[in-house]
Amino acid sequence: MTSTNDPRVGTQSGPTTDGDTAGRWVACDESGWDGEQLIGRRGPYFVYAAVAVDDAEATGIVEELRAETHYQAPELKFRDFKKRANRRDALRRLWGDGGALEG
Repeated sequence: MTSTNDPRVGTQSGPTTDGDTAGRWVACDESGWDGEQLIGRRGPYFVYAAVAVDDAEATGIVEELRAETHYQAPELKFRDFKKRANRRDALRRLWGDGGALEG
């Protein structure tokens, strides 16, 4: 859950729900941001992604990933998932055909 001072962005102070009255909740994240530096960046890639999922559904997905892969860190990080075959396989199932985050 994130709060912001930008008046164009809503403030979320509790769990999100995806429904007719609440609208669609979309979570976004980035990786590889070096600030405004366009030349001489530390990494060659910048990635921005979004997913439309409410907290109730996301909680189940995260709990399943943690149980299946024995992941205990407070925040899920891709760098930790790419290091182990069983964790990569879990992500493939999640993102693949019929997975919870297919598409």
